[in-house]
Amino acid sequence: MINFASSAICVVQNIFISCAKINSAIDLLQLRAEFLCAMPASTIEEFSNRFVCDLVAYEPGKPIDETARELGLDPKDIIKLASNENPLGPSPLALEAMQVALKESHIYPDGGGFKLRNAIAEKFALDRSNVILGNGSNEIIELLCHTFLNPQASLIAAKHAFVVYRLMATLFGAKYCEVDDPGFVHDLDAMAAAITPETRLLFVANPNNPTGTMVGQEALDRFMDRVPEHVIVVFDEAYYEFLDDAPDTLKYIREGRNVCVLRTCSKIHGLAALRVGYGLAPSHLAQILQKARQPFNVNAIAQAGALAALTDDSHMMQTKELNREGLRFFHNAFTERGMQYVPSVANFVLVKVGDGDGLFRAMLQRGIILRAMSSYKLPDWVRISVGTMAQNRRCMEIMDEILAQRIWKSPAWWNSPTWSVSSLCWRLLCASIPPCQKKEKPCKAVRAWFWATRKIAARCLNTTNLRGNRNAHQTGHPLSISPASLGMTPAPAPSFPDSTLSWPLTTSAPRMSPSCFTMT
Repeated sequence: MINFASSAICVVQNIFISCAKINSAIDLLQLRAEFLCAMPASTIEEFSNRFVCDLVAYEPGKPIDETARELGLDPKDIIKLASNENPLGPSPLALEAMQVALKESHIYPDGGGFKLRNAIAEKFALDRSNVILGNGSNEIIELLCHTFLNPQASLIAAKHAFVVYRLMATLFGAKYCEVDDPGFVHDLDAMAAAITPETRLLFVANPNNPTGTMVGQEALDRFMDRVPEHVIVVFDEAYYEFLDDAPDTLKYIREGRNVCVLRTCSKIHGLAALRVGYGLAPSHLAQILQKARQPFNVNAIAQAGALAALTDDSHMMQTKELNREGLRFFHNAFTERGMQYVPSVANFVLVKVGDGDGLFRAMLQRGIILRAMSSYKLPDWVRISVGTMAQNRRCMEIMDEILAQRIWKSPAWWNSPTWSVSSLCWRLLCASIPPCQKKEKPCKAVRAWFWATRKIAARCLNTTNLRGNRNAHQTGHPLSISPASLGMTPAPAPSFPDSTLSWPLTTSAPRMSPSCFTMT
């Protein structure tokens, strides 16, 4: 009995001692947590990888539902033309396949992507060993950088290429070599000349994001003849399927060159939310990249959807036709307005608007989401994704109203001789519109007045031609809309060589105040 009591006492003592140790450990962890929380940011950065500290954190846009709540709008009324997504949505075949795969969500995905890699290889007449799957093609970019970049290596890309290239080079401490791209087109000769013994990766986005430009087969062949063996050329072809006459970069893979071609299911296939992309490369290069890949990096639902989408030729053709129509619409709209833009072969258009961030905010207030280009060192530009035709027209209607307001709020506009012409345009317009339309469609009337003013002023004051210039990015179109462009210098009384302008126009016409814009 005594021995039993002694044993019990020892057990209790051990429990108390263990509890005391646990409490001490908890106290220590709490103190450490409090210390870390109270630690100045500069001290935290001392313990961090300096290459990570040099990065600017990615700030995603707000979800559509949250944006609609803040603006007091119905989420269905929000039009997102910011991320180059497919306005038709996912492939119907992909939706069916994903519904089936969803029922087996408790099972890990095929870590090697056997079926999907086989289908991709068959589609492009390659072998499964040439295919690397990624959680979006962005992951393939990261795998390449994991494999080949270090503080002694360098990466080459164009000045206005995809911003992720710079982020990856910075993350791995590599030198980032930025090559100028005159006319927003890759200068392959300059890129080849920039290659050094330390160069490991060279990115050619074709078509390029955010400019929408591309280089052709002949230029690519000349370029590849100059690239040494120690450089891996990465052709980023996320928008490849939108091209009618796409360059053949897969031939370099069949030749065994150190090339990796990136493709994605996010764009024409409409599977952006699933994050599934792939890389095509010679087997010796693909094998190395597979070693850097995380297991199960592409989930089973994404694999099922991508596998079905690859076979849905009908959905791809419908998307391409809608995109062609949308590009024609935007190109024509910008040309008619004399706005500087970059003719695009992708599913978006880059256009100069003066204050890109300002237009982005103003459009957002009206329920239209565009992409400002400040992060690409293009603060005067925005990128507009092609949507449905109804979305495209609505986008231009709202943009017209906002840019018109911007112009007549500018002091330079009120003091310019163009305003004399404008005042007459306004009076003629008001006299020609029935009272019922003035009340029912004032915005339409204002837009008509605004663009009539621009065109007539352009002709009378000899500031630019009426039609604009499709190659505005190359010639420096003088009528891009910006506060600076509104400060027209005083001009002599206009002449009218065109007999169609027969009514009397003078620079001494009475000026109107902003209050005259109220339509009754």
